[in-house]
Amino acid sequence: MASPEQRLKRFLHYGTEVPSYQPGNRLMSDAYQPTELPCIDAMIANEKASDVVPCIVKAFSDGYSAHPEMLIYALAYCAKQKSNPQLTAAAYKALNTVCTTPESLFLFVKFVKKLSPTKSVWGAGIRKAVKEWYLKKDAKTLAEIVTTRKKYHRWSHKDIMRLIHLKAPDPEKSAIIKYVFYGITTAKKEFADVAEIGEVLNYIQSIDDFKKMTDTQQAVRTLEALHLTLDHVPPSMLKNREIWSVLIGNLPLRVLINNLERLGYLGFLQPESPLVPRVLDALRNERLIAESRLHPAEVFVALKKYEMSSRYVPWNRNTSARKIRLCQDCESVEITRSNGVRTAIITSWLCYENRAVEAAKKRKERNGSGPVTTETTPPPKPNVQILMAMKELFIPTCKLLAPTGLRYMVTLHMKPFGWHGWERCFHGVKLMLLEAGLVTALSLLHADRNVDVYRPFKTDTLTYLPIKLTTDMTVESALGVCMWPQPELPTYNPSSEIDWAKENNKQYDVFISIMARYNKTDSYLINKCLDSYRQSMNVPNAKVIILRLRSQSESAQASVVDHPGVLDIVGFDENVPRIIEAFSRGAF
Repeated sequence: MASPEQRLKRFLHYGTEVPSYQPGNRLMSDAYQPTELPCIDAMIANEKASDVVPCIVKAFSDGYSAHPEMLIYALAYCAKQKSNPQLTAAAYKALNTVCTTPESLFLFVKFVKKLSPTKSVWGAGIRKAVKEWYLKKDAKTLAEIVTTRKKYHRWSHKDIMRLIHLKAPDPEKSAIIKYVFYGITTAKKEFADVAEIGEVLNYIQSIDDFKKMTDTQQAVRTLEALHLTLDHVPPSMLKNREIWSVLIGNLPLRVLINNLERLGYLGFLQPESPLVPRVLDALRNERLIAESRLHPAEVFVALKKYEMSSRYVPWNRNTSARKIRLCQDCESVEITRSNGVRTAIITSWLCYENRAVEAAKKRKERNGSGPVTTETTPPPKPNVQILMAMKELFIPTCKLLAPTGLRYMVTLHMKPFGWHGWERCFHGVKLMLLEAGLVTALSLLHADRNVDVYRPFKTDTLTYLPIKLTTDMTVESALGVCMWPQPELPTYNPSSEIDWAKENNKQYDVFISIMARYNKTDSYLINKCLDSYRQSMNVPNAKVIILRLRSQSESAQASVVDHPGVLDIVGFDENVPRIIEAFSRGAF
């Protein structure tokens, strides 16, 4: 059984105390419940409460957490527990360290309110901590914070400042607080005689004017002069090509690649578009790449999202239909509604157009008026130049990976490329199984020299054949290597590769089994094999990671292996390689 400390570290890194990671939005799930953190209560009972907040701060500074909101929830839990006042004080003291953005601060407030047994949230401790969060910022930074998005998680700066009775000791910050409550006109009028705050108020005035502008050229000039970020720009302006042309130069590389899909939908990345050279320059900028600290998996997932963006069609039938997805491989449309999901089969674009026309006619008959929309335009196809630049970006980001100094055995237990091109990962539906496996293997291969990649092969006995991957390969070129002529896979158990390594006297620190599905894990067998390998091969910290790309989260719950040295991963997203790295290093 894992200790309470290890269970806490699991929660901080991927959102549950169970040794199983499943991709998904934690804010939309039941991960944030008081019952989800018995490990903190156990540490308090074991008189180890002083170790809780340092664990949270270390997980934040290491940067391995797949869901940073977990750290904020754990901090809020520490702040609202009643059994240890010292832990509460330590949690509030760490607020400035862990909550570095307004969004994270408001998320902390949201969690504190959720964890409060009564409506009384704003005690002396939280008021003092949040006041310090605001007042420790210099005037220019505070002005930038309050002029970005007005609300996060249903909380605004005005709400928070009113509830904590925020007052500043200097006139510059006092003027900013006055602006938050009463607007720029009142703030300028009240502080008209204070000369030193004119620059800050003029900055706020410029941003307020920018958000109300209707003249595109004037908005572009203001955007260039003030070097504003994406959060400063109103949603109505984000449909303008010229606004994006300026914004691209101000965006961090991670934000840019995550917005390629949006730019593709808007039709701003067509070959003749002036945005394309700017995007290409950013994707090839060595300084931006070094500053981004992007993981190759993030680049590849963003690439696949943009590459498949032409298969998505907007659906505007009514407010309950949120999106429509056209999957060209199987000619199906999936309509996600507020009350569930249903699937309809279509055969061609013509069939889709006919359905759209019929729906428009019925809508007109039902409403009695309104235009009939009969045009359905396929989404723009991805720009080939940008696709090539994203593929080229994979290798430079691999060079950013820090070596772990560990020895890995990676097993790709899946059909060769070409036999299962239609199979996609659970949650990461835009990635084929083999693509996800190769992203994981290549990331490890670039970071560490001692990485052996195998595939299982069975004639009379089960053995493992090496897959010749090199550090100059992209995922696309590595797929060409995976063309072995064996469509049928042998029956497989993750413990078999441990036994094989033991029989062949091979020392590994981490075994990674990548497969499509495996729901019948014999936990006792894996535990026994791992413990035996540790002892006989003198590798006391050997670990096993089981990556099941196609398993459903519900069916995987019963097969979780409860061993401190075993991690189960169900599905795939851009966070999976980082979680593998953190677990291999012993972060949890």
